[in-house]
Amino acid sequence: MVATLLLTFLPYFGGEHCEREQLLKDGKLIAHEWGTYTSFSGSDGIHLEFRTQAGEDLPGFVYNRARQAAESRSGTATYGKSNIQSMVRMETPVIYFYTGKDRKVDVSVDFPNGLITEFFPPVSEMAPPYADGETVPSLSHVDWKNLWVLPASTNQGLESKIPAAKDGSHYGYARETDAAIVRFTDNHFGDKYEKFLFYRGVGNFQVPVKINALGQGRFRVRTEGEPCGKAFLVEVKNRELRFAWTELRLAEEIVALPEKESTYEQLGEALVQVLRAQGLYEREARAMIRTWQASWFGEEGTRLFYVLPSSTVDLLLPLQINPAPDILKRVFVGRMEILTPEKEREIQALVEKRRAGEITEHVLKERLATSFGRFGEAALRQVLAQK
Repeated sequence: MVATLLLTFLPYFGGEHCEREQLLKDGKLIAHEWGTYTSFSGSDGIHLEFRTQAGEDLPGFVYNRARQAAESRSGTATYGKSNIQSMVRMETPVIYFYTGKDRKVDVSVDFPNGLITEFFPPVSEMAPPYADGETVPSLSHVDWKNLWVLPASTNQGLESKIPAAKDGSHYGYARETDAAIVRFTDNHFGDKYEKFLFYRGVGNFQVPVKINALGQGRFRVRTEGEPCGKAFLVEVKNRELRFAWTELRLAEEIVALPEKESTYEQLGEALVQVLRAQGLYEREARAMIRTWQASWFGEEGTRLFYVLPSSTVDLLLPLQINPAPDILKRVFVGRMEILTPEKEREIQALVEKRRAGEITEHVLKERLATSFGRFGEAALRQVLAQK
């Protein structure tokens, strides 16, 4: 079902488009950013470390820290992101620019409690310096110097210089906007073109939402700090999807999944409207949903989606653009995978079969990977710790 889900990109010659065009005529620079933070929660609400994937879902032209170091130093390096255990995966932030004329900008992104691991275009500077056997240090950052932001309308032919992404690659869906083209020029790397700045990382910090799985589709949810606003609780089971939405306030909320099945289109449209209300343009919101629909709506499991307050985003991921844009919107969605009591019992049954010799260690790990993906190892640790 997910493979055939198409979120239609409607023509929008109304208020949003006209307002943006007027701002550009007035000489304004607009920057919009979206991204996600993924975390994993046990049924008791405790946030768990998990092992991230090593970027195999990214096109080959995207840089990681090892490649950046190797090409900058004309040396070699080994990339080891798959060995990093972390509390949070920062997934695919992209920064779009809109301008009516060619502009030169510098961009710096800091990750005080994490490590920026992949990016495109390559960066002018990155910290800390690359080292084999990396962990998750603090005070990570990347800088892009001397970027050119180039409106496609006055720079014919530049889109052909953007590297091709394989058909069906979710990285490529992020290009389906009206954003300007970004050109990065450097003595080591030459000219690189894209429709956004992309980066990704892993971090260790507490997300502002805690959720306890009570069983039978009921959950206790609360926020810590600033309220997060609208959130969606989603369950995908046997290719059937159910979801409920709630308002995440400081007070504790009990949220229950409905009995009635919903459609992927209904959830997608509901999320698009939330993202637009936060300031994203329609095509940006739809590009974000299309980028992540296979995992958000297709992977089996239970998860909560919520919008991080802008003040939280700025603390977790400080961004500097020079000269400063006249309008800057940063919209980040928290994705929290939830280990329910039912799933914990399922894992415990597998563990008992392994102890009784009914299945091998290989089969146990294989079934965990099939049912829980990258969260399988962490889910097993959680269940074993309860005994």
